Amino acid sequence: MKNKKYLKILLGIVTTVLLIVFLTTLLVKPWVRKKIEATFNEKNSDYIVTIDDINTSIIPSGIELEGIKICSKKDYSGIIDLNGEIGSINLKGINLTKAIFKKDVNIRKIIISESYLMGKISFPRDTVIPILLPLNMRIGIVLFDKLNLSIENTANAASYSLTDGVLRLYDVHVEKHDTLSPDIIKQFDFEAEKLVSVSTDGMHSFTARGIIYSANSSALAIDSFFVHPNYTDYDFTSRHEFQTSRIEANFSNIHVYDFNIADYFRSGSLISSWTEIGGMDMKVFRDKRKKFRHVNKPVFQNMIYNYPGTIQIDSIGLINGKVTYTEHAEEANEPGIIALKI
Repeated sequence: MKNKKYLKILLGIVTTVLLIVFLTTLLVKPWVRKKIEATFNEKNSDYIVTIDDINTSIIPSGIELEGIKICSKKDYSGIIDLNGEIGSINLKGINLTKAIFKKDVNIRKIIISESYLMGKISFPRDTVIPILLPLNMRIGIVLFDKLNLSIENTANAASYSLTDGVLRLYDVHVEKHDTLSPDIIKQFDFEAEKLVSVSTDGMHSFTARGIIYSANSSALAIDSFFVHPNYTDYDFTSRHEFQTSRIEANFSNIHVYDFNIADYFRSGSLISSWTEIGGMDMKVFRDKRKKFRHVNKPVFQNMIYNYPGTIQIDSIGLINGKVTYTEHAEEANEPGIIALKI
């Protein structure tokens, strides 16, 4: 008799669990998906967001969104004209009590995977409108896994791209009515296969490869960093009315120790106990046949003194280096070359 009673209780528990799972799949999942899509796609929103699938769990509490597609509306008027896809967004350890009764977002971990986003901005950086958060938010870890970005500025030639980035943000805490800014980021780790930036005039590209930054060790490592003019020697100088130097450089095996990159983003402070550059190859070209214009430039010491942040680098080491200077003199048929090896 007792065994039959226990069997009935067990069957009742299993039936209840299966019923909850069925109702969650049948009712809750579509409702949550429609609710999220409606929030993003409301009339005053600049974007259309669609979600392919949604998975929910009660113990532990969590939500996973799959196949998120984002595109700007035709009458877009927001900050960034954004289009792209996100493979999945997984929210783990959601505090439902605080979310429902206190309107506070308290999440243990958010994982955003396989992001491919393209954006366009059409205004200077200083005109960005501050975004105020309407509620309290605390997130233990935010992980962007395989982040790919491509941002263009339609007002000039500037552009930025990130390939296969991995970003971990720790203890993200924002109070209600706080402004979303880099100041909310206290500690983070970052890795990327490649990071590229093009100058506002389109004359130079800056590329960093193999980037690794660890908050625990406060160390930054970069396999290689390139300063690459986007035009050949004479084509570059022909685009300037007066004499100018075309500089092409390649730095390899870069290591920066005791460097808090979060402080750099917040205040521009450059603080490091030791910075090492394994190799440098710099090429400088100047066409002296063009008109010369004298410009008063500050000496190196004044540039350091006038820097808006703190500069405190104990030592800088260059292991190997080479500088090649090419100059086409006023009456010469061919350019002359001087090379210096360090």
